Amino acid sequence: MREAREIAGYRQNKAAKLIGIETQELNKIEWSIDVDAINLSLVVKAAGIYEVSIDFLLGTSPEGDWERDPNTQMLRDWGRQSTLFQLRQLAKMAIQVSNQQNQLEATKQAVSRIFDEHGELSHSISRFVELNQQFDDLPGGAAVVYHSHKLNEITQQAWLKLRRVKVLKAAPKTETEV
Repeated sequence: MREAREIAGYRQNKAAKLIGIETQELNKIEWSIDVDAINLSLVVKAAGIYEVSIDFLLGTSPEGDWERDPNTQMLRDWGRQSTLFQLRQLAKMAIQVSNQQNQLEATKQAVSRIFDEHGELSHSISRFVELNQQFDDLPGGAAVVYHSHKLNEITQQAWLKLRRVKVLKAAPKTETEV
């Protein structure tokens, strides 16, 4: 009952006077001394004065639920439900963000490997052309050189785009053009 009095903003002597009992009697009630002697009409009167539910005074309402007005209770319940819904939505979004971060990390690792392997392939083609001077004259040789140049250009463009959005940090390992 002390909590209800404090919620209502009354001092103990003022509350006792409003309820129609002595301050010492209210003190005993608030400290649960001699509670068997509490009159039920006193509880009803105190609930009205403090503007709380009787369940709150008796300690049978959910913790902190002191409101008597059904509309206010309904709004509070709606607020709780709304908050729970929002928390569930945030949890779903957190899972989605985590999954996207994992996908991005996997993509980042795959792209880095592709860039690394492109560098090795570019190096191998350059070395092969260097060792085989007649390579350009072989059937398909010019096409290999052309596509190697194209792949170098595309790799550099892709790396620059990924660098701009901060997906990749280090430059790809590419050889000078074939």
